[in-house]
Amino acid sequence: PREFGEYALNGQIARPLAGGKLAFTAQANYSRYADESELLTTSPAGAQIENELIPYAESNRVGEAGLTFQRVIGRWDMEIAALATRKQHHDRVSLTRLDATNTFGSVFTQRREHDSGETILRGTFARPLGPGRLEIGAEAALNTLDGASERTFDFGAGPFPIPLQNANLRVKENRGEAF
Repeated sequence: PREFGEYALNGQIARPLAGGKLAFTAQANYSRYADESELLTTSPAGAQIENELIPYAESNRVGEAGLTFQRVIGRWDMEIAALATRKQHHDRVSLTRLDATNTFGSVFTQRREHDSGETILRGTFARPLGPGRLEIGAEAALNTLDGASERTFDFGAGPFPIPLQNANLRVKENRGEAF
């Protein structure tokens, strides 16, 4: 059997403020998926050779909030925006092998987790220039990613870890640019 669920909530509110407009947006999303697969291997005569049980589950969470202020200053359109996004992903899978009599043979498991974030602050000024438009601005961002993975194998004497290079990591990026 398979199960899937997804839930989301989005919203925005905008109000006049200091001769301009202030807008707040937000989003929350959660999804989950589960699968209970089974693979039965038989001989041409129909006798069971082995059976594999493969449960899988994952979940995802996303949250985002943004704030934007827009105002006209002389001939310039000013916009200041801030955005924060956070994402989480978790999944796990196992593979259990059973022999022809459904006696335990082995089990492989894997677990992965990823958490990421993006935070942005941006300011722009724009105005008409001849047949086109001139825009100047600056942006600063902080991006992060945390990841963890784990694999194990068990022949019946207890699980032992399978080494994975870079299985657990943290990446952080600070960025700033003017345009």
